[in-house]
Amino acid sequence: MVSILVVAISFMASRIFQSPHLEAFAKVEFREAVISILLVSLLASLIVPLADNFGSLFYEQYAAQIPTAMGAPVSQSATVFGSTVEVRNYFKMAYAYLDESSDYMARMYLRLLEAEKILVKYTTFSYNIATPGWYVAGIFSMSPSGGISLVSIGVSQGVNALSNGVAFNTAEKLFLKIFEYNAFRFLLPLGILMRAFSITRKLGSTIIAIAIGMYIVFPLTVVLAGNIYYSVPRIDPSAVALPKDLPPPPKYMCDQTMQFMISLGQWLWTLIKCIPQCAGPHFWICFWGCHAGVMVWFNWLSMGFLIAAVPTLIAYANISVSQVYWPLANSVLPAVARISAITFILPILSIFITVTSITNISKMIGGDTNIIGLFKIV
Repeated sequence: MVSILVVAISFMASRIFQSPHLEAFAKVEFREAVISILLVSLLASLIVPLADNFGSLFYEQYAAQIPTAMGAPVSQSATVFGSTVEVRNYFKMAYAYLDESSDYMARMYLRLLEAEKILVKYTTFSYNIATPGWYVAGIFSMSPSGGISLVSIGVSQGVNALSNGVAFNTAEKLFLKIFEYNAFRFLLPLGILMRAFSITRKLGSTIIAIAIGMYIVFPLTVVLAGNIYYSVPRIDPSAVALPKDLPPPPKYMCDQTMQFMISLGQWLWTLIKCIPQCAGPHFWICFWGCHAGVMVWFNWLSMGFLIAAVPTLIAYANISVSQVYWPLANSVLPAVARISAITFILPILSIFITVTSITNISKMIGGDTNIIGLFKIV
């Protein structure tokens, strides 16, 4: 309306001042204003309904997969993992896909995080059994489940990949919100207004193309990405079998005072106890007798630690490495890798299709075709 008013004033001025140049300018600008109005009419009457219908092509796939409740003109619903879904338009379909995908990855993240905590116990546990002697001592060291550390590394990488996937989905949802509430409310009217004047016509056409790309092309690419996403096999996070958790060691075994006493060793305790006790005549006879008593006491204390740790050692010794390794390596980690990879690739696909579409639309309506220039405007 503003552009038509300006053109009308220009045409009236050309007639009043008998200016053929101003009249020609007014006619050209009036033609461009009419073209801009026709563009708006085309968008309102053709492109948006087509976009809704295009989104509805994927309804069946979404209704079978997305456990997110949404309003729909036709009441249809499906149950997945105990939740229902209803679909209205392509924006809500895009939001539903991103929300459900983020929720799925968050639940899988928590499940893998729990598995990682248990696997760390498995792979870092080791114990030593010492046989003390007068001059020669033997020691036996064992790490029962050190061989499954590779799975622990894979689980840790899966946890990081899932958190990155949630971040990608959150960023996409933020862009969708911005595009939904700003593209046709601000950018499109601005582009139409600027296109009505020759000095800003190219920039206005470019802004119109960007508005179309933001409001129509990008959300439809997200809907298409969701259709691809749901074609990838997934597993229910609640069905992931966690490794059996292990009992904690006795509390006093982790007591710092008790550990300090054991770390001093029998000879240092002999010096601490026997030198003051045996000071005086017959020192060496008293000293060796005292040393024998200290050694018996120290050995009994060490043996008590071993006896107290027997239940924990038995639990760790009964770990079935195959029951821990194969479920994670054969089903959980491949599923996480597939979901993480496709969650990383699909946003790139959406951006590529959107930018390409903006470039082509801008070219058709006389705007800028320089992709770098488009990014600067965006």
